[in-house]
Amino acid sequence: SDLATTLNDASTINALTVVGNDIYVVGNEWNSPDSNSFIAKYWKNSVAVSLTNGNNIADALAIKVIGNDVYIAGYDGNVATYWKNGVLTSLTNGYTYSKATGIGNIGNDIYITGYDGNVAEYWKNGVVTALTDGTTPSAQAQSITVSENNIYIAGYEWDGPFGNSFIAKYWKNGIAVYLTDGNEDNYAYGVVVIGSDVYVAGDGSNGTSKAKYWKNGIETSLTNGSYDAAAFCITSVGTDVYIGGFETNRNNIRVAKYWKNGVATTLSDGKNEAVVRAICIK
Repeated sequence: SDLATTLNDASTINALTVVGNDIYVVGNEWNSPDSNSFIAKYWKNSVAVSLTNGNNIADALAIKVIGNDVYIAGYDGNVATYWKNGVLTSLTNGYTYSKATGIGNIGNDIYITGYDGNVAEYWKNGVVTALTDGTTPSAQAQSITVSENNIYIAGYEWDGPFGNSFIAKYWKNGIAVYLTDGNEDNYAYGVVVIGSDVYVAGDGSNGTSKAKYWKNGIETSLTNGSYDAAAFCITSVGTDVYIGGFETNRNNIRVAKYWKNGVATTLSDGKNEAVVRAICIK
């Protein structure tokens, strides 16, 4: 359904999941008008639960519900963190800016994606594995999906220590697959696997950014480049592929959209900023 539910004008929603009749969403909320901090939160059926105390800028970026346990990934200040049933675990030491961005699981093993400084990483049950070697100025792992016990992670990396663009890529079981050649900036944000086909959503820019996806490394643009656009999330039902993001209008306001098998549906009226950062089909 595209029926909107408003939580708070000062809230940002980053991810959601539906378990039975329960709807979970995660994000953050502005602490107060006289504060520059944000509180990481999740909402279960629109009832808010605070994850941080408001002393730092904090955010909840991903959620996974496994049985009776709720896992949430995000950050508190400079520290990549996750919460299990509201209890915080720090994944990094805070010496460099870091975030935990995605969650997946294989059985009881919990995988969390993110980055620490300029290194893309994932954590398995809290133990870190670097996806990049730190020789480039920036690299980020943005999301994760699991298919047949294989781990797929979407992200991007700066094109070498002296490069001038970002390369979209995904990692399968830690092995990088390059989606672009570095001729222009490209970013990969979401990944889904259907059978043997790997779909990755993102955007690319050589001036104006286009929302796009890659199927097995073959790029398809969702927008024509007339206005800035991006694709942040992707999911599937059967063989149907759903991608969420935005496209700006002529007034330079971001309009929330999703694409089903490449066909766009507009969700917002273009009067206020709106984007789609998560899709859940039930």
